[in-house]
Amino acid sequence: MKQIKQVFFVLTVFLFLQGCSDKSAKLTKTWVLKDLQFPTEVPAGLKPTIDQWIGSMKGSYKLTYNADHTYVSKLGEQELKGTWKLNWNSSKITSTPAGGEAKTFKITELTDEGFTFETELEKATVIFVMQPAPKAADAKPE
Repeated sequence: MKQIKQVFFVLTVFLFLQGCSDKSAKLTKTWVLKDLQFPTEVPAGLKPTIDQWIGSMKGSYKLTYNADHTYVSKLGEQELKGTWKLNWNSSKITSTPAGGEAKTFKITELTDEGFTFETELEKATVIFVMQPAPKAADAKPE
């Protein structure tokens, strides 16, 4: 009975550590915007503008995380470079743009197929739903 308890304890610790593993390898690729979500209702007068903004971002927003913990964020011709770091359980990512202040984002999903994070814009939560870029866009940016 004592051996069964020890094996159970070891398995429990192993499973706990697996859940807390660093997911950096899953993040290091180029992501494109699949959707932007707003948990609070968008005022009817702003909805057409917001929908147009989302549509333009879907075609032009790319976010590349490199294994050396640098990133490149592109929106059309605009480009922002910096560094990134995941917290201990990969539930938050801190991005620091070159010459800027660090900002931490809550990660709600990070798998090979999807990356979802939340941020605050004008006191409203915005959820970025990202998907891997097509392979041709996955090349490391210059």
